[in-house]
Amino acid sequence: MGITLRKRQIITWNAVQNKPAFVAVATSGNYSDLSGRPTLSAVATSGNYADLSGRPAFVAVATSGNYGDLSSRPTLSAVASSGNYNDLSNLPPPPPSNELLKLFVQTRFQTL
Repeated sequence: MGITLRKRQIITWNAVQNKPAFVAVATSGNYSDLSGRPTLSAVATSGNYADLSGRPAFVAVATSGNYGDLSSRPTLSAVASSGNYNDLSNLPPPPPSNELLKLFVQTRFQTL
């Protein structure tokens, strides 16, 4: 039953006996050669979100990214959109004048 081979003798596929019968996909590798393939939904072949069934309904801001489409948005103070220092509330007092600062430094260093 066996075959005796010489060194480096090559056996071709055609020389093999009692080969199994392969289905087409075994040698082609093509998905379309499979039997019993599942039926794919549209999104499986298109990759398009719009083809997805049972997708959630999004509110407008989820797809627009527009702050104006956001519901229950907070009321912002003026500085939030202007960026202007003078639009701040509860501003700290202004720094002392240069003359007052000079007087402070002179007085401070004279006592040392």
